[in-house]
Amino acid sequence: MADDALAGRLAMRLGLPGNWRSLGAIMLTSTIIGMTLAFSFPLLSLVLDRRGVPADLIGLNSALNGLAVFVVAPWLPRLVNRLGVARSMACGQALGIACFLALPLKVDLVFWSPLRFLLGLGTVIAWVASESAVNALASDASRGRVIGVYATLFCVGYAAGPALVGVIGSEGFLPFAVCASLLALGLLPLLLVRGLEQAMAERGSADLLSVWAQAPLALGAILVFGFVETICFALLPIYGLRVGYDEAGATLLLSALIAGNIVFQLPLGWLADHLPRAGVLLGCVAVALLGVLVWPRAMGGALVWPLLVIWGGALGGLYTLSQTLLGARFRGRDLAVANTAFVLLYQAGAMSGPAIGGIALERLGAPGLPLVMAVALAAFLITPAVVSRRRRAAG
Repeated sequence: MADDALAGRLAMRLGLPGNWRSLGAIMLTSTIIGMTLAFSFPLLSLVLDRRGVPADLIGLNSALNGLAVFVVAPWLPRLVNRLGVARSMACGQALGIACFLALPLKVDLVFWSPLRFLLGLGTVIAWVASESAVNALASDASRGRVIGVYATLFCVGYAAGPALVGVIGSEGFLPFAVCASLLALGLLPLLLVRGLEQAMAERGSADLLSVWAQAPLALGAILVFGFVETICFALLPIYGLRVGYDEAGATLLLSALIAGNIVFQLPLGWLADHLPRAGVLLGCVAVALLGVLVWPRAMGGALVWPLLVIWGGALGGLYTLSQTLLGARFRGRDLAVANTAFVLLYQAGAMSGPAIGGIALERLGAPGLPLVMAVALAAFLITPAVVSRRRRAAG
């Protein structure tokens, strides 16, 4: 009991939420899920590429991961609120385990298509549950930093995932068994989750359409983030091969990019707690746009690694800042609705990004991939100014 009291006082001094143990358990499980996903995206792309599947079809197959949320979105908030956070995350992980064990049975686009859909379904259930809980537990004063820690830990897993492909390889049953084992390991921290019912109990009235009307900047940012990030995870290894890297080097490009998330998300969260959050978000978009215009020229040289770190940090800031804006606006059960809209827009980007990026890579060659990412970032950066000017003109 004395140890619990001491830990509680230390948590208060550090600005941690009262239910910090549950928060830590959710973050740990999310980190493991992030590692598994980041391992699986390049793994599945490389397996299909080795079988001679064109890049545009690889991108379309990757897009099936995001289709699930569009099917289940109307029921997802109710499911999470009824089952609770821990059981919802466990159900999603169990579905993922089954998919990873089935995928290597037959490497075929037709066979893989429903499995990629079900894998996406399991992911979205766990994602909505975990992010709703993190925002419910965070205070307004420390929300940016809490989301920054969550994003940093998640990105630690994401950084380790592509590196595992370089260590384990992409051949045979072993890499798929590793993915399933990681998700099984992620079930253990959920046994520590307690007392989230009160934080999620406040009734609300939000629906998916009203969330968009109330938080357009946050949801627009996550749409662009999903578009660009999923292009990177699905196709950056293929891009790396096309510009002269070997398989290990091509996958390490992803690790460098995600390292920027690890380094920058907590400082960006701190900025979000001390500066206007919308301004910090738009600053991240501007840096990401500049970065994607510069780093293709540095490919093959030593400068590409720090450039990818900075670019990855700015890109990851779209996630951290949009989630912080969303959590500041919604409470209780509305968080599950808001995070379903959040994931819905992310997956809209995730579905279109690899498909468009794959077509660009196949038709335009290596320069086509950074080109489509630059167009998406520029469009988002310009849109708020255009909308504001039209409103002033109409008024």
